[in-house]
Amino acid sequence: MKLWLFSHRCPLCDRRASTYLCAGCAAAIEQCRRHPQSPVEICASVRVHVWGSYAGALRRALEVLKYKQRPELGDWLGERLGRWWLNQDKPPLAFQVVAVPLHPSRQAQRGYNQADRIARAFCQRTGFVYRPHGLRRIVATPALHGLDPERRARALEQAFAVGTAPAVRPVLLVDDICTTGSTLARCAAALLKAGSGAVEAAVIARPALDRRPRADA
Repeated sequence: MKLWLFSHRCPLCDRRASTYLCAGCAAAIEQCRRHPQSPVEICASVRVHVWGSYAGALRRALEVLKYKQRPELGDWLGERLGRWWLNQDKPPLAFQVVAVPLHPSRQAQRGYNQADRIARAFCQRTGFVYRPHGLRRIVATPALHGLDPERRARALEQAFAVGTAPAVRPVLLVDDICTTGSTLARCAAALLKAGSGAVEAAVIARPALDRRPRADA
């Protein structure tokens, strides 16, 4: 039986592909991956391990994941994140993994939490313990992408609560994108208050923030 009978269309470019992503799109996403020895970034006091830059094909993939009803793309990205993690010179900590949650109303609208899909695939690859109910989002925050850091922080006040009590072990928060780190910082604060160990984060992408001084500064 011919291979094309088993092929499907790539969710990013709609070309026929014999694997989940076509070779061109998979290669383009890999081009967005950061250097293997890139230092860990400190975002709003949280140590964040960033897989790639939020640009090009990776940005397109994350938009399709979140807004085009393609939750399985989170599985693909989470597996790559896990593979990358295992190839890094990381401390051999026994992390428990918690996904950044969506508010129930947002999750019902979307049908899934993209961070949950990424985290599950990441844990399957790394062997870390996944705690699917580690955090709850109890405040339906507005869209954060258009807010400055101060307004983001205000919107996220008291937004998260611990679900099941975490073990006294390090926690690795997993999310799709980190911009300012405000969401990760609020999640970390809730976990630490509940008695977890130190909290770090791993994300698929982060924008290359423009840190040039403003002309009117």
